[in-house]
Amino acid sequence: MNAFVEMRKMLASNSVLFHRLDKIELKQIETDQKFEEIFKALESNKLQSEKGIFYNGQIFDAYTFVSDIIRKAESSIILLDNYVDDTVLTLLGKRNDNVTAFIYTKNISNQLRLDLQRYNSQYPPIEVELFSDAQDRICGIF
Repeated sequence: MNAFVEMRKMLASNSVLFHRLDKIELKQIETDQKFEEIFKALESNKLQSEKGIFYNGQIFDAYTFVSDIIRKAESSIILLDNYVDDTVLTLLGKRNDNVTAFIYTKNISNQLRLDLQRYNSQYPPIEVELFSDAQDRICGIF
């Protein structure tokens, strides 16, 4: 009988603690469900990005995302990129004819110069200038 009385006292004095524990447990269940949704989306490869965040294997999704951004440019595209090659020219070829394109890069190799010359003879020209202060790739769409 004394054990029962002590048990009731302990439950009554710790009721706030038990209530908080219940809330934490419910929150954990919600979080587990959200993680499960994310994992299912990753496994099904149906995760679509609206913010430009991509995961391993989403190469084409990233490519189409960038292509769509380039197509939305209205007046100019400015690209700071120290790793320019013909693939960049191909992407910039998706811009509208009235949109100017400028590339600033640390080094203009002979291959890039040749690629650019051939590109500019067929499509709206892209201007390339030397710029050695850029550390990352940066693209401005205007």
